[in-house]
Amino acid sequence: MRAVKIAVFTVLFVFLASICVSALVVIDNMDDGGPYGARTEMKNIIEGTGAVSKKANGGTIVLERKLDPPIDISAYRGVGYAKLHLYIESVDNMSDTPGQLELTSSGRCDVEETSWNISKNMLKDGWNTLYLSFESPGENSADYSKINYVRVYIHITGANTVMLDELSVGTEEELGYTPTAVETSEPVKHPSEVYGEGGAVAAALASMGLETPDAGEGLDESQAGRAAQGKSQGIVWLVAAAVAAALALGIAAIAIYSKKLKKAK
Repeated sequence: MRAVKIAVFTVLFVFLASICVSALVVIDNMDDGGPYGARTEMKNIIEGTGAVSKKANGGTIVLERKLDPPIDISAYRGVGYAKLHLYIESVDNMSDTPGQLELTSSGRCDVEETSWNISKNMLKDGWNTLYLSFESPGENSADYSKINYVRVYIHITGANTVMLDELSVGTEEELGYTPTAVETSEPVKHPSEVYGEGGAVAAALASMGLETPDAGEGLDESQAGRAAQGKSQGIVWLVAAAVAAALALGIAAIAIYSKKLKKAK
């Protein structure tokens, strides 16, 4: 009977540990352009059934929506990345003034905001996958436990199309990502057509493997941040090891119990 109790405890422990280890959060799969006031692209997409798409001839392309119910990403405050698939038709027709990705807990832009700059030197024509670090976003006043608004805007100087496909958050391990370069910039005052000053010291990482000219300036801070995240990942590995050990113990207990049953017969 004791062996059975051990086996049951082991299964319960494995279940609870698996919940703790895997915590990747999809904020929006962006399969439908409707909530963003945009069209839905059905063919040139990265995942799912669609992508959010909007085009313009100048000014600023803005894609925004409210999230109901709010989404809890509090496990990633100071750790991990926001991952966004972003399509730009023409980098040459982008302004030198950075755009942004914003997450807020106020249900609108620029209030209770966590944001990252998106600059043209991070992008190439076509689809790009951006990894934006939670270690050092520009603005960081959002309540991570109730994110209820997302906005992406890109300044353009000529005809252009911007598309978005799935915004998710996770650690390096959960996202399968290895950092390559860090871009930092001074706070910027955005033109009046983009809701005033949205400012930010950006810590935005692109998956294209491009070294940015100023990447070396924040190297020590970046390394310190990765060391902190390494500690977090070490805890995950310890939990995984404990799960494996507990599972092995449970299997052994079941085997012993089975032998005793055979002998009793």
